[in-house]
Amino acid sequence: MDSAALFKQLLETAGVSVNGWGLFVSKEPDPAPHRAITCFNTGGLQPSPKWSLDFPSVQIRVRGFPNGYQESRAKAEECKTALLGIDPQDVNGGIDRLVSVIIRTDIADIGFDQTNRPIHTINFNLITQPKASGYRTEIPPIAFLRSGPPPTIEYPLDLVPGAVSAWSTRQMKSVTPAVINTIRRPSDNATMGIGSNPDSTYDDAAATTFLQGSPGTVVSWGDQSASSLVLAQANTSDQPAFDKALGVYGTKWTAGSTQNLAANDVAAIQDIFQGGGYGLFVVDTQVGANAHVIVGKTHWVLFLYGSQVWMVQDGSGGQGFWGTSDVVTPGLHIIEVEYNSNASTNLPVFRVDGTNEPLGSTNGYSGTSVSDVGQNLVVGQSAALVGGNSGFDGYILEGYLYGIIPSTTDKDSLRANVKAFWNTP
Repeated sequence: MDSAALFKQLLETAGVSVNGWGLFVSKEPDPAPHRAITCFNTGGLQPSPKWSLDFPSVQIRVRGFPNGYQESRAKAEECKTALLGIDPQDVNGGIDRLVSVIIRTDIADIGFDQTNRPIHTINFNLITQPKASGYRTEIPPIAFLRSGPPPTIEYPLDLVPGAVSAWSTRQMKSVTPAVINTIRRPSDNATMGIGSNPDSTYDDAAATTFLQGSPGTVVSWGDQSASSLVLAQANTSDQPAFDKALGVYGTKWTAGSTQNLAANDVAAIQDIFQGGGYGLFVVDTQVGANAHVIVGKTHWVLFLYGSQVWMVQDGSGGQGFWGTSDVVTPGLHIIEVEYNSNASTNLPVFRVDGTNEPLGSTNGYSGTSVSDVGQNLVVGQSAALVGGNSGFDGYILEGYLYGIIPSTTDKDSLRANVKAFWNTP
């Protein structure tokens, strides 16, 4: 069953394709018509191997007339109302049966494309009963039975709440984000917001369908902490890549480039290391002789240099910098830092894959630490403190920043959750 084509048919029956609005499947028209509702098959859950029962998913993407936000938002609401809670019914001429339509993520405002057309997305899960199912048996008259309750998902931000910034290509808390990130297809500069699957993983199927088998770039990366920041990059030449070279999709930086994602400064991310702050990051890196920034602001930065973990802090009388003596091998790692910048003699603690790393350089700043109020938070690159084009070398997959130093128990819980999900050393 082509679920996207079915959605198009249901929307046509509901009368949403009137007054200049067109309905399309799989490929959004460009440049015309402006008013377009496009249905995409986005994978879904594994079908039942025994019964004729499938669990596909569909994304509806609503694009409006240039600068016509209110009209396009209302049309997205109309699509949602037409589909959500629709009665079970036979479809495809009675060959198959639509059992249920469930909304997975509510209407998301993705922004505007290059011609100022507003874009919205809605994600749905379906339950369908195909009658032509090969070796599978038609569902019996009793309810479909599962063997036991669904597995419990432990979300990292529920385990250790209080992060001031957190980003990943997975769902990080029980409240489902509208989108995980927004990606761009370089062949036509089209963009799409991608969400998560019910098991918290990234919706790889939706991304693969949209990117048509080629690497894309990241336009924005949603912050899943209470700060609700958006790490974004409008300049296409400075957008990091997005591909599936690791077996799962990840955000990839090119060594020495100016690629970066930045979030505007808000109170929650100001001076987080004054009095004690903490960060944990999942990276897959090639490392090398030059500086490769993970995250920072104008007056502090965490980076890899010469295959070691380093941090720089500006002081009113000069910079302080600290680095590990051991090297970080190429590959997948969890990198942690905890630091109190209130005194130049305070030393940061670095951990790689849960192991405390000895410091090889311990040069404290002079004077007092410089406030970072008013400075953007930048992921992947920062020339302000380390000089030159300091783009990260490899993938940054997940990151957390806290304005406190969590308890040992909380740090252990967060690290264990991250390690289990990403299968780090």
